Amino acid sequence: MKYSFPVLFLFSILLSLIYACSSPLEESLPEVETKELKLSIPNENNGILETDELEIELEIIDGNGEYVANVSQTDGEPDAKVVITGNKIKVDLLTRDMVELTITDKKLQEASIRIRSTHKSLEVPSFGLLLSEGQTYLMKDIQFGAGGPYTIKSIKGDASTAAIENDGIKITSKKLGNTYYRLKDKRGTVALLEVSTTLNVDLTTNYLELEGNNTMSVTVNLPKDTDWLILSSTNKVTESVKVDRPIDPKTGSHVDFQVLFIETSDDGKGTDTITLKNKDGELAVVRIWVR
Repeated sequence: MKYSFPVLFLFSILLSLIYACSSPLEESLPEVETKELKLSIPNENNGILETDELEIELEIIDGNGEYVANVSQTDGEPDAKVVITGNKIKVDLLTRDMVELTITDKKLQEASIRIRSTHKSLEVPSFGLLLSEGQTYLMKDIQFGAGGPYTIKSIKGDASTAAIENDGIKITSKKLGNTYYRLKDKRGTVALLEVSTTLNVDLTTNYLELEGNNTMSVTVNLPKDTDWLILSSTNKVTESVKVDRPIDPKTGSHVDFQVLFIETSDDGKGTDTITLKNKDGELAVVRIWVR
């Protein structure tokens, strides 16, 4: 097909206009400056904000928008609740330990601060309970942090069950072993509860065989009037073994005999052998099975 000269001329002008319009728009716009992300932090000392409050408010005084908070964690739980509204940062502290907070903007600029509070409600105790197998117990008057309503969650072990009731925590031992729970108050502050159903036996001969479970505590009362030490121990199913002379909680004094403490591991099946020797040179063997 042939075109006349006027048509070709108009066609070339049209191509020039299309090329001009297709040039990148950003070439004609000034480059947007990347700002340093800055926070206004009251009473900061060497990068640490010390406070006796539960809630604090920070301000973003410069940055590039679209702010995101990243906060430190303990055992998978956040150390604080953080809400960003505009350039305001509200921090709701949940631990007495150091909280590390980092703010990031859309241009990946960062600003960080460490926060530590001495507020009384963040002084959280650890609770412990020793049960016999099959026993049910109601822990009453649980008080910590900012108060109830409380929640409870099992985080390790399955030797017991626990549930919040109106006047406490109802706990039932199902089998030998340890169960670890995470308690939370109404603000989200965390306390730990350890429930143990232990096996306690006496070593009356030079050989003792036991059968247990994973995540379990065993105490073996050793013969009196001599001192014992561990010569050797395998570790297929045991996490730790030690000989110690415990304190009698009734008298506050050490008992007059030694105890072999055995903690089984969270997993693994088989048998471990622990060989003991007393100061007279006599040997004793304790063998524990986890099936």
